[in-house]
Amino acid sequence: IKKNHFRISNYAVRIKAEDSLKRKIEFKNKYRDINDITDVVAARVILLFEDDIDRFYEAIKENFEIVEYSDRRKKNQEDRIDYGYNSLHLLVKFTDERCRMIEYSDYKNLIFEVQIRTTLQHSWAEIEHGLGYKSQYEIPRDIRRRLTRLAATLELCDEEFVAISNAVDAYNEGLVHEEKVLKTDINKNSLIHYVIDTPVLKDLLDDAKEQYGVRLVIDDSLITQTK
Repeated sequence: IKKNHFRISNYAVRIKAEDSLKRKIEFKNKYRDINDITDVVAARVILLFEDDIDRFYEAIKENFEIVEYSDRRKKNQEDRIDYGYNSLHLLVKFTDERCRMIEYSDYKNLIFEVQIRTTLQHSWAEIEHGLGYKSQYEIPRDIRRRLTRLAATLELCDEEFVAISNAVDAYNEGLVHEEKVLKTDINKNSLIHYVIDTPVLKDLLDDAKEQYGVRLVIDDSLITQTK
């Protein structure tokens, strides 16, 4: 996460509780060995922006072996017109190369689950779970329609947050040009770029440094504090 500068809301790792594991074994009636259950260990990463999900997947693919890929995002399912639970689920394991290291050798056959979703997708999943419905078919039709409308709105919000994030990045990148700085509104970023990059002000500061021997320190927090 740090290496690739992913913007995350939260992440968590859990080991399945014994009671939950027992119920899964009883209800599914298909497991013969603990290694058959792939979510005994699971991780969930909650990203801020939807377009980071696939980028995060690529980062995992570079560092782990992907055992199973399950895209549960509705927008990527061509035959689905409804809305609801959205998440990317992966089953992964450590690579053989990593398991040759002594500290990873005990985990050679361990398969674990990774769920990747956005903050809005996670909020939907938590609320949907809180309503107590395990399937959309358990929900009365009129309520299901209202939930569908709400889920569609959240999907639009996710897309709009991505668009705003891209616009902010483009805005900040454009501030390297003096004419752009002088034409934009006065805010923290434009002021910082003006102080650092404007030739006239830079020359004045350099002259002050040479003539009076002052040490110049640019403190971004000062601009924020003075509002």
